[in-house]
Amino acid sequence: MDRPIQPGEIDRLLAPESRACGALCDWLGHFANPVRLRILCRLLAGRACVGELAEATGERQPTVSSHLKHLLLAGLVSREREGNRVYYQVEDPLALETMEFLVELARRFQGESGRAPGEEQG
Repeated sequence: MDRPIQPGEIDRLLAPESRACGALCDWLGHFANPVRLRILCRLLAGRACVGELAEATGERQPTVSSHLKHLLLAGLVSREREGNRVYYQVEDPLALETMEFLVELARRFQGESGRAPGEEQG
């Protein structure tokens, strides 16, 4: 964190009427879909074309393409054409940081027990 959280700052930033609250919810929504999350995780390893992403995620190519369009419109990924292939990569530095954090969080959730921290045994 760049600077410590000040008293009352969270209340101001995340108040229901706050622009920051809405923008944050929209931002997190891009990562809240399991297919998009798996696509972005794969793209952490480097650029990939739709076929490679479909194979890595276990999804059909049209499904991957649809989610890539969402990520492109959100500015999280970019694409580059090489011959008859289009390669995608994570474009936004904040998206890259967010994904690195989410991967670390997933590692913690996995843990030895396979349960998320704070999750009770069932």
